[in-house]
Amino acid sequence: MKLRIIHGALFFLALVLPMYLVRFTIGVPTTVLEVVTWVVFVGILLSAPDRIKKALMDRDHLITIGILLILLGGVVGLRVSHHAVQSAGLFKGYLITPLVAGLLVVLGGKKGRKMVEWGAICAGFIVSLTSLGQWVLHTGLPDGRIVGVYALDTGASPNYLALFVAPVAILAYGMALSASRTRMQRTIAIIFALSVSASVVLSQSRAGIAVILFALVWFVWMTLRARAGLQKRVDVLFTGIAIICIAIAVVMGIPRLLANPHSGRISSSNNIRYEIWKTTIQKIIPVYPITGVGFGEFQTVFTQMTRTQVNYPEYIAPWALTPHNIILALWVDTGLVGVIGFLIVCVGVCRRIPRSSIWFAVFVSILLFGVVDTPILKNDLGAFFWMIVGGSTVWFAKKETV
Repeated sequence: MKLRIIHGALFFLALVLPMYLVRFTIGVPTTVLEVVTWVVFVGILLSAPDRIKKALMDRDHLITIGILLILLGGVVGLRVSHHAVQSAGLFKGYLITPLVAGLLVVLGGKKGRKMVEWGAICAGFIVSLTSLGQWVLHTGLPDGRIVGVYALDTGASPNYLALFVAPVAILAYGMALSASRTRMQRTIAIIFALSVSASVVLSQSRAGIAVILFALVWFVWMTLRARAGLQKRVDVLFTGIAIICIAIAVVMGIPRLLANPHSGRISSSNNIRYEIWKTTIQKIIPVYPITGVGFGEFQTVFTQMTRTQVNYPEYIAPWALTPHNIILALWVDTGLVGVIGFLIVCVGVCRRIPRSSIWFAVFVSILLFGVVDTPILKNDLGAFFWMIVGGSTVWFAKKETV
């Protein structure tokens, strides 16, 4: 299979990332996103198996070790799960298919990475248009927030929208500010970035808004830092800004334990997350420190352990779909081995991607989102995350020819 076909397939794959919302059954439950991913992979496997073999043999060994540990932890999570079929489906959708998407970016090389960028911001733009349409037509949630196409997902919240489009907005801003792009490309990117940012603001996701602001500050920091004679002064200034921003975020996230049901959404959100984190750290992980509770079993275990606690069955457990933190989520789903593997992957990616690059800002923004949510254990953003990981392994690759 020629490289240009792989590049086109990568653009299309990034474009259909939100299409995990279209679900159907062909022997096993699946989605449009999964079908596209596997069709592209099988096509390359049949037409150019040597290319896959070379990609697996030549790429970053540290990242590979981390991925293998995550998969090992996932397999252990399947073994200890009490709902094997459900856990296997989550394992396929949250880990296996996204990892295959990441491998496809490796096969596409540097040009493939660029095609992923354009496919992702086009997907984000389309999603943002549906979200803005929902706002114009007043068809959002009763509290005024919007969810866009994610209304198709059972139990979806506005955070589902922000989890995907906020990193895409950062990618679009980075492309708009890049001197290596043409004027037309930068114009398209800034239009897409503003549209996507508007949908994040209308979702009222504090984390989504915060990571976009972080990325914009980061881009300015890296731009000024590159200028001769300014590096030390710029580093001091922006380190101070970063400390102030972290302090503000901590204050805004402090739970109000004396709040009541009428204290508002933000107080309720802070308190629920706090109680979920506290229970996960104090009660669940100490009981299952090595294996975790099983892939996709967190809410069941959480509900059982807190069923006698005041207010938990009514107000906390229904929102405990995940631990709302990426480290805790990996720990309960894939055990300690999976957490170690994830940390190794993060180190491997940060070693390879230049700090001033767009992809570094997107990667870090996803990790920051992971402080208060579980971004990579989600079909669309999970695939996008592993595409970034795959792209990092080809950052310094030699130029490829068709």
